[in-house]
Amino acid sequence: MEAPNAGAGSRRLARKSGVPTKERILEVAIDEFARRGYAATRVDDIARLSRANKQLIYYYFESKSKLYDAAIERMIESSKPVWSRIEGARVEEDRKSTRLNSSHITI
Repeated sequence: MEAPNAGAGSRRLARKSGVPTKERILEVAIDEFARRGYAATRVDDIARLSRANKQLIYYYFESKSKLYDAAIERMIESSKPVWSRIEGARVEEDRKSTRLNSSHITI
């Protein structure tokens, strides 16, 4: 049984005005793959929620597998700034730690 708000994020995405169809499809696909997983996500549901027809999804992405690849690629790209900040913070902590350790070493 599906949760009462299942698909609510996808419906909000599909209602965005001015969002190109390909972008709507990809946004809805990301939401659906994240919620349901690859196997349980249906292209029919993505089409319905993105207000696009199934043929258009296959025109843009060729297959469910390639749509999934595009969704993963988008998620990786959108997470790069976060990972950069995390890496920058880690490097800064390493520098502080090295300076702190160096100032306490007596030869």
